[in-house]
Amino acid sequence: SAIVEIKSGMRSEDICILIENAGLIDNAVSFNAYLIRNGFAEQLRSGKFELNSAMTFEEIAKMLTW
Repeated sequence: SAIVEIKSGMRSEDICILIENAGLIDNAVSFNAYLIRNGFAEQLRSGKFELNSAMTFEEIAKMLTW
């Protein structure tokens, strides 16, 4: 697992790259497309989140949104 810090004003693309660079997902582009397609991209919040690589896109998205 890893702690990911999302700062206020970060775009969904930046957040996806951050999560990919932490080794938690394989493909930032695919995850960002998932966030947009499912309405999560506009609900992302800032803060520190503990995520792990066993989590699904949906589980990660639900942790990062309101």
